[in-house]
Amino acid sequence: MSTLSPSLDKFVDELLVAQGIDQLEPEIRDQLVQDLTDRLNDRLEAAIVAELPEEKLPELEVIIDKKAGNEELQKFFAQNIPDLPAILARELAAFRQSYLG
Repeated sequence: MSTLSPSLDKFVDELLVAQGIDQLEPEIRDQLVQDLTDRLNDRLEAAIVAELPEEKLPELEVIIDKKAGNEELQKFFAQNIPDLPAILARELAAFRQSYLG
């Protein structure tokens, strides 16, 4: 369901700088960026699904089964989850804290 990965690049780069490990060899850095992005994306998607009203889950399954694009998924979540930006911000902050803490 990878709906957020492209928008997370800058956030992950900032985490690496804050951790002081942004000057790694390119292939090691690329792997680290991929791993962090995957973990963060998984966390955000879990939070989004947890906030989705239960009666909307069958509709989400249909959208996923038809292999909808990221825009359609993002629109669905935005329409069905109140305060989605606040939820995402909370999860980003929590991920940052756990990674840097």
